[in-house]
Amino acid sequence: MATVKIKINEQEVEVPASATVLEAALKAGIDVPYMCYHPGMKVVAVCRVCQVEVKGMPKLQTACSTPVKDGMEVFTETPAAKKARQGTVEFWLVNHPLDCPICDKGGECPLQDVTYNVRGGGSRLRDPKVNRVKRKPLGEHIVFDAERCILCWRCTRFTQDISGSEQLQLVNRGIRTEIDTPPGVTLTDPFSGNLADVCPVGSLTTREFRFKSRPWEMTAVESTCTACPVGCSNTLWSKVGVVQRMTARENLHVNDYWLCDRGRLDLGFVNDPSRLVRPKVAGSEESDGSTSWEDAARAFAATIQAGGKTGTWAVLASPHATNEEYFALQRFARGVLGSSDLVLDTGPGGPELSPARAALIRSGRTLPAVTDIDGADVIFQFGGDLEATHPVYSLRVRKAVRNHGARLHLATATSGGLDRDAASVRRLDLAKAADTLSKVASGAAPGEPVRDALVSARRGVVIVNAGSENDRLLGAIGDILKLNPALKVFLLDDGSNLTGAWDSGFAAAFLPGYTPVDGSAASRRADWGERVPASAGRSRADVVAALKNGTIQNVLLFNSGRPWVWTPELLDAALVAEARVSFDLFPGRGHDGATVAFPSPSMAEVDGTVTAPDHRVLLLRRSVPGPERLWHPAMVLARVENIVTGRARPGAPVDVFRDLARSGAGYEGMNYGLIRPEGRPWSPAWTRAAAPAGGS
Repeated sequence: MATVKIKINEQEVEVPASATVLEAALKAGIDVPYMCYHPGMKVVAVCRVCQVEVKGMPKLQTACSTPVKDGMEVFTETPAAKKARQGTVEFWLVNHPLDCPICDKGGECPLQDVTYNVRGGGSRLRDPKVNRVKRKPLGEHIVFDAERCILCWRCTRFTQDISGSEQLQLVNRGIRTEIDTPPGVTLTDPFSGNLADVCPVGSLTTREFRFKSRPWEMTAVESTCTACPVGCSNTLWSKVGVVQRMTARENLHVNDYWLCDRGRLDLGFVNDPSRLVRPKVAGSEESDGSTSWEDAARAFAATIQAGGKTGTWAVLASPHATNEEYFALQRFARGVLGSSDLVLDTGPGGPELSPARAALIRSGRTLPAVTDIDGADVIFQFGGDLEATHPVYSLRVRKAVRNHGARLHLATATSGGLDRDAASVRRLDLAKAADTLSKVASGAAPGEPVRDALVSARRGVVIVNAGSENDRLLGAIGDILKLNPALKVFLLDDGSNLTGAWDSGFAAAFLPGYTPVDGSAASRRADWGERVPASAGRSRADVVAALKNGTIQNVLLFNSGRPWVWTPELLDAALVAEARVSFDLFPGRGHDGATVAFPSPSMAEVDGTVTAPDHRVLLLRRSVPGPERLWHPAMVLARVENIVTGRARPGAPVDVFRDLARSGAGYEGMNYGLIRPEGRPWSPAWTRAAAPAGGS
């Protein structure tokens, strides 16, 4: 990358040739105020508060829009630059209300900082301020305060350039200019919460957080969203152990600067008073069946010991637990329960880790990083509406089209936000998805635009997002990839952490790292115990049948992190079992009446990791303590294993991840400290180049 050297206030700075003066100043740690500039949006230079003096230019320049040139000299503190900034801030404050004590932005407001640093105290205004609407709902989540708005255009630019909804605009002219939705339009943008994040003055706030807390009263913890598979980086804000809000955290490798409303606002369950807080054992002397964690662990161990022979247990898990929980669970199932009957609840007909899918993962034809979408010249998105299932990925696709000129072709079951950005759109019957994809691959229709585009692509990405149909599309996906060696496939499923579960070995036929269970010594882990099965476990359908006919007598139902509704066929089969052990956040059919029932933590109450669909490992951090004396599920499993087998195994998440990193799952060399803050891509053995022979 070409670089240039410039001087700012006599300080030499080396920056990329594509940088602006503002970016150079920020890199050098030189304070240049700005309000309209945002690193994730195009430059418009409307706030005018970043004006600086450039040697050789007759007038002041806005730093955010002035490109650097080699040898350029910039001065930020000349009398002319200071006076211009002071005048700009004074005009903002002419009608801006002095309601900082009740403003939700108080304590994290850029306007407060700029005013303090640039303007100082005092006001020349002697007339009454112009009053405007203070509480105007723009949609379900966003409330607008017109008096605070300084017309920086960040919100309108977000809906136009980032989310693509175009649901905010400037109305009226001159001093009467305001932000509003188009006539007859309600703000339904699925990314509307970002408007409160990008608004620099508290003019746009969310109904869910208005007047709830102050920044200095809360504890901010960097974490990862688990509402969908994307794994957006976020910050969880809590006050006295109660989660107050979630905000976006910059991660250019995953979500850039954004969050969807689905993840941002789905926090109520963490503080729900109906959460389970104590373990229960059937027949306990307590009136509600509750008991201590130690006694519950002993009851679980007794249930295992009473089960007798190997192979009488099945383990059913929800799709949004952490990698540590999945690894500990599959190790416990194989080494203590003696069972490889591991079922991930991915919905009716949902995907399982089959040999065909494992082969695709190991083929090197899957997308290695979601950021590769940015540089794609052709994108073919097939299946469901990406904005509905994996929202923030739709923002990256839109960015590739609008900012980098990618050609987008859609074949989706329903209309969606990406339709307006696509070069071609067709509606798809998911029941016939495999036939449609095969026709594209075979060229059955002459002049097929999608096929022609894929064949000629220099860096093509095929995004397959067909939900429960994904497994049935694997053969057709292989045919598509044969069209062009430059194509990569991005296979997206609905479960939040399916990738992490399969990486960690929670699969009937595969151990960590997609090693097949085939009876060989290499595929069996001696350190997991003598009961590790020598053969693969049953499929989901066979486990359901075995539970119903009594071939499998016992079941472990595992849900952690988020509320979950079990697929009816799985739950009905589990309820037939002689013994049922349950981990869950809330009461329900699967938990109520269990032989042993354990409360499980929410995603805000655990340290751990999850893995995005491109195999980037991302860190969750515990932001609130959760129910009193809550045991992590891995600690419960470690204690039960110790009682049953005598093996002492640590149950803290950091220790479980250390074992996972040594298991061949592709996480070698990782630890919690290395993963933060942007995550780390996996590196399985088959993707690493062999070391050259000889040399030092």
